[in-house]
Amino acid sequence: MTPYAIYDLKNNESYVNIGTSCDTSDFVCDSIKMWWNTIGKRKFPNANSILILADGGGSNGSRPHVFKESLQNLSTELNIELRMAHYPPYTSKWNPFEV
Repeated sequence: MTPYAIYDLKNNESYVNIGTSCDTSDFVCDSIKMWWNTIGKRKFPNANSILILADGGGSNGSRPHVFKESLQNLSTELNIELRMAHYPPYTSKWNPFEV
């Protein structure tokens, strides 16, 4: 099983999607899409962008071009700007969700 968590800093709430496949860029984007469609656009109806904070490893790392392409396709599909900010290597302990 593969978990992917989305943490809403403003409301101190998390959303966890658990998949049965590997940690892929498609799984990450599907998780973001599911969160947006079930919770995000209802809680943030006037949002015009989403800031995503992530560590630098795995499928949502700063280097994989497949992830960047999947994220751009998702942004186009949802019609919302997706901003990605990666923590430097070995600093995911600063990620608010992991504290």
